[in-house]
Amino acid sequence: MKISQFVWLGDVDKHLDAPFVTNYKDITIGLYGGNTSSGANKNEDGALIWRSEDNSCEFRCP
Repeated sequence: MKISQFVWLGDVDKHLDAPFVTNYKDITIGLYGGNTSSGANKNEDGALIWRSEDNSCEFRCP
């Protein structure tokens, strides 16, 4: 079994005000550190991971 690793270090890439989305095979990973207009000033470490073997789900950023 091959294991892959995804690491997000919020102190390096905060992703404030701008979600980051990436794909690896049938996995979609969305990262969002927070909204500065709502008071965020550091990364709040929010992540969403979806997996769909048949590609029936999608993740869109405005």
